[in-house]
Amino acid sequence: MDVTRFIVTRREKALLGGDYALYRTQLSRRLLVVRKKLNYASKGRKYTPKAPITAEDISSNHEFVHLLLLSTERAWALAMHMKSTHAADAGAKGITGSTKTHIISRFQKANTYASHLVNLLQEIDGNGASLLEARAYQQSLRGAIAFEKGNWDKCLQAYAETRLLYTALARSADARKDDLFKDLLSNTIDPSIRYAAYQLKLPRTLTTERIVARYVPQENNPFVEEALRSFPDLLQESGTTGRTNAAGHLADVPRTITWRSRTVNIEDASTAQALASVAAAETKLRSFLAANQHSDRRVKAAAYDDILLPSQDAVDATKTAIDELSAEGVPQGDPRMQSLQITRTAVNYSLVGWRVGRNRVLCGAQDGALFENESIKKSKKPRADGKPRDEQEESNGRKLSRLRERVVLYDSTIQSLDSVKDFPGVAADEAFVSELNAKKAYFSSLRCLAIARSHILHGNKRNTLALLSRALDLSSKTSLQNQSSESVAAEDLPKLELRPAWAKSLQDLLERSVLQHRAMVELENLSAAISPNNNLKPPPMVERLDEYPAEGVDLTNLVTYPPQFQPIPVKPIFLDVAWNYIDYPGRPKKGSSRAVEGNAEEAASRQEPKKEAKKGWFGFGRHQKPTRSKTYTSPSIQTLSTSPSPTRLLIDVREPSELASTGRIPHSVSMPFASNPDAVYLSPEDFYDRFGFQKPGFGAPSSASEKEEGESVGGGNPKPYAAGFGGADVGAVGAEEDGEVGEGMEEDAGEAVKEVVFYCKAGVRSRAAMQMAAGEGGWRGVKVGQWSGGWDEWAGKGGKVER
Repeated sequence: MDVTRFIVTRREKALLGGDYALYRTQLSRRLLVVRKKLNYASKGRKYTPKAPITAEDISSNHEFVHLLLLSTERAWALAMHMKSTHAADAGAKGITGSTKTHIISRFQKANTYASHLVNLLQEIDGNGASLLEARAYQQSLRGAIAFEKGNWDKCLQAYAETRLLYTALARSADARKDDLFKDLLSNTIDPSIRYAAYQLKLPRTLTTERIVARYVPQENNPFVEEALRSFPDLLQESGTTGRTNAAGHLADVPRTITWRSRTVNIEDASTAQALASVAAAETKLRSFLAANQHSDRRVKAAAYDDILLPSQDAVDATKTAIDELSAEGVPQGDPRMQSLQITRTAVNYSLVGWRVGRNRVLCGAQDGALFENESIKKSKKPRADGKPRDEQEESNGRKLSRLRERVVLYDSTIQSLDSVKDFPGVAADEAFVSELNAKKAYFSSLRCLAIARSHILHGNKRNTLALLSRALDLSSKTSLQNQSSESVAAEDLPKLELRPAWAKSLQDLLERSVLQHRAMVELENLSAAISPNNNLKPPPMVERLDEYPAEGVDLTNLVTYPPQFQPIPVKPIFLDVAWNYIDYPGRPKKGSSRAVEGNAEEAASRQEPKKEAKKGWFGFGRHQKPTRSKTYTSPSIQTLSTSPSPTRLLIDVREPSELASTGRIPHSVSMPFASNPDAVYLSPEDFYDRFGFQKPGFGAPSSASEKEEGESVGGGNPKPYAAGFGGADVGAVGAEEDGEVGEGMEEDAGEAVKEVVFYCKAGVRSRAAMQMAAGEGGWRGVKVGQWSGGWDEWAGKGGKVER
């Protein structure tokens, strides 16, 4: 019975793409399924009391545990949905009145279900892990109730017990569940504890562990006693190795901080506390790396997580202190504000340094300058003949994957170095900016080297030489500017400081590699010059645009002439459209066949009209009266935009990305033509489901199921149906051949669309859509046309825009 994973996975899955209302709906559906499966559904009236779940039920079938958890989560989801819905309108006083009471009642209902589950599990298993998980879950709900009531003492007691139990479970669980419990603590429990401590005006320097030790209820609490029996040190400081005094503060808290030879006082206690944790974590990391020098690089990089967290805490605490002073009206010239700005730059630079150090460890030996083959694990399964398995060489695919990973790490490092220049006071320090540029050139050189090695694996010597030359240029800049950098000892932890020995080794490696590949390219050129096939005519220039014409452009070999037919991969629907609506050379046109004279029966057959059979996979090409088409002018479109009608439609056939960036003509609707080439031939139901408005030539849907809410795939037509159509009086009238608006068309709401105007960016796609809608298999009984000016002309003339 994995209580915590059952809850967390369902929450994450639902809240990833929805909200608490969607989560509650999913829980209700699942709850109904489980009740029917267990034959626990109520018979008759909805609110008929159900028999209580007993310990015997859970012993016989663990699905009863899921039944209680689903009921608990449903009540919790409703409370959270109400909180999120009314949070924006609550104002400074928060949620009050009946809404607040309803939220608390939902939390209390969830707590009732969870308490019942704890009692049942206690009868079955007095000290199991599932019981501790259920108790921690139930205490978190109690903490939420006290949180909503503003009873901060009880809130801290409940959340303190929750944190203690989850910490014990994290220590006794495997790696996957350990991460699960840590996420719960960092995302939900710890912030709640800190906020309740803030409401009780506890010192900010008091650590979370000390708050838990002070407020966790230990008397007559068998759950806490069980956790402390397994792990007696749970109530001690676990975040750092520093000493603490009687008040629960770290004893070795720094009072000053130095940045670029300038020392200032640390004005915020939380920042000092976080920096003390960073120092303790640095000591721990240093000893770990010294004891595990030959461990895998991923194991070493994972050890940096313990120092990144307190470093981020220091950054957040400094920013919070600056924001508080700014809210109080303290000017930037105040000494406290100046000290905090310097502290902010120092702690941010330290955080960037630890991140870059982690990336450097992941890159491998000498920051990735050396590319060694990784050992491949042998299969434990013995061979059939009993012989030992041979050593397998690392495949090119695995090498490329490692190189791709290094390029990503170098990009992240370069981006971090660029972010340092935005810190307060950095841009004015020219010497420091010069050092940053040297470090950026160093990592950019390593990045070019990694990409060059990938081209080596592909056998592209020319690109390899170009990348190596670029890397050598960047490396030379590093060596010139690195002379002023501070020397770094070999035993120091890798951060942002460069090691001169590594920089010199990288430059020597690049010089050798450039000479080697320059010789290889020269040999390749010589072999190509004496090759018997060198007189072959190269492909035309239009097919070699990715190559630089070092010997000039052959103007006699620009394109292939005369042009040749070549197969083009297209969608199947285009094959059908092309066969029915394109005139191919040598293919007889419709009606061009002549009857052979002299035969009476053939003459009679010529007089009788012959029915044309259906064509195409979807019945395209069926015989019907062709639709009229016409061209519209800019004044006509302006008239259509200001005088919409439900029987006239202005359709934008551009793609959704274009609409998002430019908008569209008012009262137009979207039907992306390039991504939906079969739009003209869809059935009325499919057309409406895809684009959100009725298909021209057909009336509005009659059934209620066709009028449900939904967003169209096409590009954001706001409402499926309103008066007339589309929720926006979609009108668009078309001009006749002379450019005037069509007459005699009725505009009653609910009538089918009788006139359609297409427009796009410059008239290409709208013309194709018009031809397809007016051709065989198109929109019957609908006058179609296009505006060739399109969006370019509309925007150029300053037309109104609808988004």
